[in-house]
Amino acid sequence: MLCSRCMQREANVFFSKNINGKKEEYKVCDVCAKDMGLLSNTGVMVSMSDFIGQFVGKGIGNSFEQTFACPKCHTTIEEFSKTSKFGCGECYEAFKNELSPMLKRIQGNTEHMGKLPSRAKESSIIKKKINQLKAKLSDAVEKENFELAAKLRDEIKELSKDIEKE
Repeated sequence: MLCSRCMQREANVFFSKNINGKKEEYKVCDVCAKDMGLLSNTGVMVSMSDFIGQFVGKGIGNSFEQTFACPKCHTTIEEFSKTSKFGCGECYEAFKNELSPMLKRIQGNTEHMGKLPSRAKESSIIKKKINQLKAKLSDAVEKENFELAAKLRDEIKELSKDIEKE
């Protein structure tokens, strides 16, 4: 579904405006939503008071509802919280920012930390180790710990060679 404002990009932000009992629904893309003050620059929904202040100012009888939806199936986070079901595979990416804290709170982490199946190939174990090392490398570079970063880089290169041999 195309954005009702620019008619160029896929609409993935849905909101409705209720003024004196007359409800109007809007479907806009991320870019137009940012222009309208619905999304911050990081893609996070703006608070209702910020939204009302930026979009229309103050008026008696005005109320707004806004919802971020999956760009493919249009499932909202509110629908997910009621049913615990997503509409499609893209919902996981669309709601990544909302899911990560929830998963961390429930499971203690957002990555699998348990045992791997016995049939798991050694290459998948090495790839997981490489991903962990890349995260540590990124953190070391960010903290300007270049000595550790160099060691991690070399370790990643060695592990990458092991994968190529298989």
